[in-house]
Amino acid sequence: MDYGSVRPFIIVAEDDEDCARAVSVILSEHYDVSVRGCGREVVASFEIEQPDLLILDYQLPDINGLRLVETLRRRTDLEIPAVMMSAYSNRREASKRAGFELFLQKPFGRAELLKAVERAMTKN
Repeated sequence: MDYGSVRPFIIVAEDDEDCARAVSVILSEHYDVSVRGCGREVVASFEIEQPDLLILDYQLPDINGLRLVETLRRRTDLEIPAVMMSAYSNRREASKRAGFELFLQKPFGRAELLKAVERAMTKN
């Protein structure tokens, strides 16, 4: 993963503190990461922080990840890749229909997370 001197920036929306911390620690080795605990926080910071990738939990306290990505994509003409994560495998198809590049089923490991991020970022 060589991106020169600029590290790609990822916004992670995850309300479970343990999961958010684990994802942040893993990704921080290679990327700049900002973790948000709810959809409102992502929307509020989205225009200031232009991420290279979104990683969204399906079920956030105020909105689900499908609606959140719709909201963000309506606000900008940027095609920012997005990865959906959920403990429920039945959300895989809905995430695909909503335009998510990849679906990560919880629990997932370090290697799986890094591989998914790399694949999502190279699809665009």
